[in-house]
Amino acid sequence: MLRKLKRILALTDEPSLISPKPQPGAVSVTCDHTAITLHQPDGRSGSLAWEDIGSVTVAITANDVSDDVFWLILSRDRSRFLAVPLCAVGERELLLAMQIRLRGFDNDAVITAMTSTDTEHYVVWEAPATH
Repeated sequence: MLRKLKRILALTDEPSLISPKPQPGAVSVTCDHTAITLHQPDGRSGSLAWEDIGSVTVAITANDVSDDVFWLILSRDRSRFLAVPLCAVGERELLLAMQIRLRGFDNDAVITAMTSTDTEHYVVWEAPATH
């Protein structure tokens, strides 16, 4: 789990916000100035516009075989979501984009989540309430 934390938080001198292209046979995520798009190996994809994001949660499912960590990106109306695995191609670029675009993104909660060994959910960002 510590290896995952080091990988996700490792920053280069000049981080790139350009997402890699989707790769056949691998789960990948891309983001641009309008949306986040998750690409499945079977060719399916789903998108969520930045302005439609209601919350971002780190979900950890620990079992005897492996630890799985996902970014759960939920729409404001809670009708749609993207579950982006930590191992997805482009996931690091997604994290950088969320840190920049989502005001109040909680990096401390991300660190806490990445060091957890239990099945947990950590909310790392929520959209401000609108009246």
